Amino acid sequence: MMQYVVRRLLLGVVIISLVALISFLMIQAAPGDTLLARLAQGGRVTPAELEEKRAQLGIDRPIFVQFGDWVGGLLRGDLGNSLIFEDRSVTGRIVDTLPKTLELVILSTILSLLIAIPIGVLSAVKQDGVFDFFGRMFAILGLAIPNFFLGIVVVVYFGIWFGISPPATQPSIFTDPYDNLKAYVLPSLVLGVSMSAVTMRMTRATVLEVLRQDFVRTARAKGLRSQAVLIRHVLRNSLVPIVTVLGNQFAFLIGGTVVVEQIFGIRGLGDLIFTSINSRDYTQIMGNTLFVGTAVVLVNLLVDVSYAWIDPRIRYA
Repeated sequence: MMQYVVRRLLLGVVIISLVALISFLMIQAAPGDTLLARLAQGGRVTPAELEEKRAQLGIDRPIFVQFGDWVGGLLRGDLGNSLIFEDRSVTGRIVDTLPKTLELVILSTILSLLIAIPIGVLSAVKQDGVFDFFGRMFAILGLAIPNFFLGIVVVVYFGIWFGISPPATQPSIFTDPYDNLKAYVLPSLVLGVSMSAVTMRMTRATVLEVLRQDFVRTARAKGLRSQAVLIRHVLRNSLVPIVTVLGNQFAFLIGGTVVVEQIFGIRGLGDLIFTSINSRDYTQIMGNTLFVGTAVVLVNLLVDVSYAWIDPRIRYA
């Protein structure tokens, strides 16, 4: 197990390095000039002032020299400062916004499980019945409706019908749990429904496959109750692909909540990614990309390691 984890970590370092290099080159090739746009807000800027500022920030040097300096800072644990907010570090801005996004992602994952697992299992048990028909219809709608459309519909109609609108601020769950959950329930519902569609289809397909296995027929022939067979044998042996899907969705949402955070006014990591791209804050974009890439690698590693706990028959060669 330990050798497998070490190999995966080393492979993850290679993947993250390639992601950082490709992202850096793409950012440098993007049109626009952050420095010129920022300095121009204060009035007319002379070419001499512009060049002086470039030299001060070190962005007048060759691309690979800048990349080498960035990697050197990374090895020292320093991602640099934002080009837009020079007094704010890249790491500090990520740390400030990450808790809101993590809470949103965790609540969305919990809601998706509460929706997807029961519907998926019952659809498989009652295959081709009325419940199965509506369950598959729900999954198709969840896959077909984009997050931005569902989010707008929720904001508009919940406000009209129930007088519920997203609050302007999101207090910490440790200081005001009630207002915190009230602020996150609608965006979590939007993301949870989309996540549950994929998880529900995977749950249904996997449970159907396990129900046809010989050990399930043997368990029933021994006189075990249907609930015991379903929970202790069928569902347990269906968890590996379900956990895989959940892990991939969780990793994707860490950097994929941009649209939902914009709709509901959540100042999380997704909002930071959007604003840094919109303002061409290159150092912040690099920091965001590195963090999201690292999170995806680590989540996938945790998912793979969990297989042995879910199914003791799995061995890592």
